[in-house]
Amino acid sequence: MLTGPNTDGDSLGNTCDPDDDNDGVPDVSDNSPLVPNPYQKDTDGDGNGDASDPDDDNDGVLDAADNCPLAVNADQKDSNADGKGDACTMNMAPIISC
Repeated sequence: MLTGPNTDGDSLGNTCDPDDDNDGVPDVSDNSPLVPNPYQKDTDGDGNGDASDPDDDNDGVLDAADNCPLAVNADQKDSNADGKGDACTMNMAPIISC
């Protein structure tokens, strides 16, 4: 009988399980040990993997409200009102038809 949490639902509870999220990365080196993230992406380099980091770019705006969650843009400026922050919008020259 298991006692305590068992994040990945295998036969080992978290206390005895070397990989609680079953992503193939042992908990001791996993930057998000309870959320599967086999590639260990950490956009802002803060030690929290993007899979469990509420602010991936560390700009002070939580991803859920950030109009450009992987690029720093604390001001959330969106000059063309397309819903994507200027930090995520590529500046392209207008296409001219002849």
